[in-house]
Amino acid sequence: MSSLGSIDKMNEEELEKLREGMREILLGLDINNISDSEDDLGEEGEVVEEEEEEEDIYDDDEWDEPLVNMSNIGDQDDNSEELYSEDICNEEPYNGEVQVNEEPHDEEEQANGDDSGIGTSEVPSEDQQDQLSDGVSVQTPDDKPPVTEAKKKKKKKKNKKKRGYPDADDDEADINGLVPPIADNPYDLSTSEDSRFRLAMDNFRSERYFNSYSNQILETYFTYGGMGTHSNVETDTNADGSLIDFEVDFVYLVSSFLSSHIFEASIWYDEKYFQLSPKVLAAFLKYIRDRKVIPEHQDSIDGAIEITEIAKEEVPNCRTFNSMMPDDIATTCSVLFLPEYLDYQLPENSVSLMEQILKVRSPAEVEVTRKEFQYARVLRITVIEGPNGSAGIAKLELVDMREDEGTTLGGGLFPEGRGRGIYVSSEAAEKLKIGTVIWGTFYMLSNEVIFARPLVALPSFYVEQDEEEDEEEDND
Repeated sequence: MSSLGSIDKMNEEELEKLREGMREILLGLDINNISDSEDDLGEEGEVVEEEEEEEDIYDDDEWDEPLVNMSNIGDQDDNSEELYSEDICNEEPYNGEVQVNEEPHDEEEQANGDDSGIGTSEVPSEDQQDQLSDGVSVQTPDDKPPVTEAKKKKKKKKNKKKRGYPDADDDEADINGLVPPIADNPYDLSTSEDSRFRLAMDNFRSERYFNSYSNQILETYFTYGGMGTHSNVETDTNADGSLIDFEVDFVYLVSSFLSSHIFEASIWYDEKYFQLSPKVLAAFLKYIRDRKVIPEHQDSIDGAIEITEIAKEEVPNCRTFNSMMPDDIATTCSVLFLPEYLDYQLPENSVSLMEQILKVRSPAEVEVTRKEFQYARVLRITVIEGPNGSAGIAKLELVDMREDEGTTLGGGLFPEGRGRGIYVSSEAAEKLKIGTVIWGTFYMLSNEVIFARPLVALPSFYVEQDEEEDEEEDND
């Protein structure tokens, strides 16, 4: 029995050594200690050849620790415990987690050949593993470079709106209490009108919120009205010592700016300008009116404010009408009767329009007998239903504008009482009102039907710019 006990004891020691050896083999650390002799390996030579091939993967000169596949961390399933055999190692079954050495490696010890850290491996923390799953590059501690973090984009600073200040196009700001009441009137009537007006210009700019549209509208309006810098403003007097005179016709200035200027100048390309311009001008005019900046011009300011109220509706509507031209009616007549448009394509409904408007079956039955470039006013609008529920048309009865109505092109094609007019689509006619000014080149056919190409609608308060102003703009 004693001999059997010694044998059992010897077997346990040998078994323990065998366990340690197999554990090192599984971890890929003891490959160099394996003998290359076939006598020692016996029938397991094939196994040795396989492990010799793996020796190229784990090079002791380059790796002190086993290679860890970082992309698979956290993805092992419960079946990974099969990597360890319970018959060889009495340790607990492998649960898919890599053991981590809590104490970091000492670089000096590794340089001296100390391999106390062998058998351990550093793995990313939980936060780093989350970054790995999100596609963020993470380096292990052995790779030296720090963990790469996603850079946050800097947010662009936005221009903040002035707190408590109304928009520049809010012409009811004083009535609605959006600005503080005027405690002390800063506009001393003993000073010149010009200096008071320029002070109001500066105060209005500082007490309103402007965007790019409203700012361009107001500055262009000041420049258009000749409100540039005065050489004598600092002294408030003329060379002879008298106060500087302030000569501005606000009614004409606003009327021409919101009609001939805004519809003819190329800078006003966006529809927002046509919507905001009447409101911005109204806000400024009411500002100087309510603060009695230049009470000497109160009547002119009141008349200009009335123009802005009309312009709020007519200016954007005229702009919309113009964007709808030429319509199918103008295109059909142009292609049939004007040589310069022969290559244009006829609308699909051109045949029905020709029968409905021209009252002929063939364009050869009529011809152009008269051509006039002129202005006219809308006297009456008559909507005509289309056949079989098709889109309707409208007849605009026009009357010649007189020279005293703000234009030099009165024409003569539309004498009062003759009922002459042109046809447009009913949809376009909805944007016009009685009194709207129509400008264009008009063509009369032999059957007295009239069409226009081009055709432009202008507000009812339209006036032409002075020739002097046109020359100044050209010089600028």
